Amino acid sequence: MEIFFNTKNIVSVGFGINLFMLVLLGVTAQQQLSRVNDNLEQVVQRNNVKIESAGNMRDSIRQRAIILRNARLTDDPFERDELSLLFSAQARIYRIARDNLVNTGLDAKEEQLNRQLSKKTQIAQPFNDEAMDLLVTGASDGEISKAVAVAASIQNEILKILDNLADLEKEYAENALIEGREDYNKARQIMILIIVSILMVSLVIAVYVAKASARSTKIIQHQASHDALTGLF
Repeated sequence: MEIFFNTKNIVSVGFGINLFMLVLLGVTAQQQLSRVNDNLEQVVQRNNVKIESAGNMRDSIRQRAIILRNARLTDDPFERDELSLLFSAQARIYRIARDNLVNTGLDAKEEQLNRQLSKKTQIAQPFNDEAMDLLVTGASDGEISKAVAVAASIQNEILKILDNLADLEKEYAENALIEGREDYNKARQIMILIIVSILMVSLVIAVYVAKASARSTKIIQHQASHDALTGLF
């Protein structure tokens, strides 16, 4: 009876430990997978959007520069009017891309670059518009060249800021992926440790139960083959 009682207690305790570790395994897996998912969500929904927005802004600035060049190369006033409309359309594309960038949320470094962009854009816009207006109205080459040169200089500064922003977002994306891999490896190690612990506890219980059963069987055999009072066969 004592052996059975002890064995029952050991099995119950072992089962409780295994159950606790199984719950711990599930909670740990859930937490780590949630962290991995958050890192991937940051890369997909934030960093990639910002990288795409910065790229669209750069493309818009370059397209405007190309349109200005084409407007200077043509003498057709109708073609210049058409190019002027395309020039304005690229400005709208730039604003949309910038709005998408800001709407995803900015940290301190991103906000600093955004303020620089805002300042340079406000400075560049009048010169860009003036350059196109001079082309459309047929102003002198000297006036056009001066306006285009100033606009191009400021646009190059904006492009450098956008390059810095794109590099920053790529760095953030790489860091998020690295953190995701680290969280995955950490979760795997913890889950392996818990599984090994469960197996070890199960093995200890199995060995104990086997030995207890062998002792119980030996006692029963001894009692069956010996006199209860004298202990003799």
